[in-house]
Amino acid sequence: MRKFFIMIFYLLVSSLLYAESDICLNEDIGKLPTYNGGRVKPTIVWANMVLKNLEISSTTSQVICKLSHGDRSALKNLKLDGEAVEELIKSIPEMREQLLVVSEDKRKAFYLKFETLRNIEGLLKGDLWKVQSSANDFNNWLKISNLEGHESSHLKELIEENSIVSSIESLKVYIEYLHEAYYFDGIILFIVSIISILSLFLKIPFVPTLFSLGVLTSLPIITRILLSGRAPITNMYETVGFTAFSVVVFTFFARLKGHKLHNYALAFTLLSYLLLVVGIDLFNGQIVELRPVLRDNFWLSTHVVFIILAYGMLSLSWIMSLHYSIRFDSNLAVSRKKLLLSIIKIGCIFLFIGICLGAVWADKAWGRFWAWDPKETWSLICVAIYMALIHWDLKKKIAPYEFFILVNAAYSTVIMAWFGVNYLIATGMHTYGFQEGKGVSFVVGLLSIQIMFLVNRYLKRKNYE
Repeated sequence: MRKFFIMIFYLLVSSLLYAESDICLNEDIGKLPTYNGGRVKPTIVWANMVLKNLEISSTTSQVICKLSHGDRSALKNLKLDGEAVEELIKSIPEMREQLLVVSEDKRKAFYLKFETLRNIEGLLKGDLWKVQSSANDFNNWLKISNLEGHESSHLKELIEENSIVSSIESLKVYIEYLHEAYYFDGIILFIVSIISILSLFLKIPFVPTLFSLGVLTSLPIITRILLSGRAPITNMYETVGFTAFSVVVFTFFARLKGHKLHNYALAFTLLSYLLLVVGIDLFNGQIVELRPVLRDNFWLSTHVVFIILAYGMLSLSWIMSLHYSIRFDSNLAVSRKKLLLSIIKIGCIFLFIGICLGAVWADKAWGRFWAWDPKETWSLICVAIYMALIHWDLKKKIAPYEFFILVNAAYSTVIMAWFGVNYLIATGMHTYGFQEGKGVSFVVGLLSIQIMFLVNRYLKRKNYE
């Protein structure tokens, strides 16, 4: 009889554990809304953020679910810096004592490791993951620990009853889930690639090309405004997408003046989204809570927008100079140089306005107009180089081919101001844009390609004199 009761108890416990693991294996777990970091978001987005430093063999939302159910077996498949989390989590008390004595050069990495382990500890207690108290309710949130043994049934009910059309909030959550789960950038890259391939064999009119590019590049911007309630220009990921959009918009207005630049817009959009897809580790696209200094929507939407518009114009001039120097045509050289000069002037005006607006914002936020911060300094170097190029051409007419090479060389300052400060220098007041420990090889590689191209073009200059 005793064995019979033991077996019944074992079966009951096993069924409960299976029910929990079964609900955690449900793919729709990642769609469930959660409230963390000051806003509502899909569970998969929050899970990716909480567990971003870990090596995981299953989806992050499944791991979050299992840990929040107190399932310590989920720790077996987690690694942090190559070490088993199951062992590391035991050292949290010891690490807490070391926080104050760890050397400054190791403090940041040590703190990130400590914070990750604390998050896992909080998940195991059921204190971190917050879910709705009832389906489609975005005002009341419950910790998993508050469900007192009804976790699986409550989650199952939420999955079955949540509707994406019940409110604006639920629609926002679903859109963000699609961004995270299906990677919109990859879809955009695929469509732009098809348009690019077709344009090689067919003469596609500028109207359908620009219309397609306008829709494709504006969709991520519109959805991110809807999700965050601010201009989508606060990190490297967003600036790349917004710059591609600005190039497309400018080429539309250029066409109204009779300039056919839509193929350059197509090429730059293709490069931009290829960069976002291939460089997924470099560009974190997650929408996070902004630092207090960035929460002024007026300055954010003016200073940064003008800087990005400048990057857009100067990037367009760069890709045009590449083409003009490779496929040099002496009959079109003068008119091409004139067009290129006009685009550079517009870029310089935008950049100068952006720097001035940034100085006013800096005085308001930090109490000083200028502090020779790396971002400020490289922006100033960038505008100075381009202005010097313009004035040099005014004083001594530069031959078109040499001018195209110089425009290409000047773009190296844009690379430094845009990417170099964030990935190479990584110090200063503009720390909100930095990507810790990543991107050095990307920037060095990009600048190396620039130098090799310039040397190649310079050596061939006699062929075009």
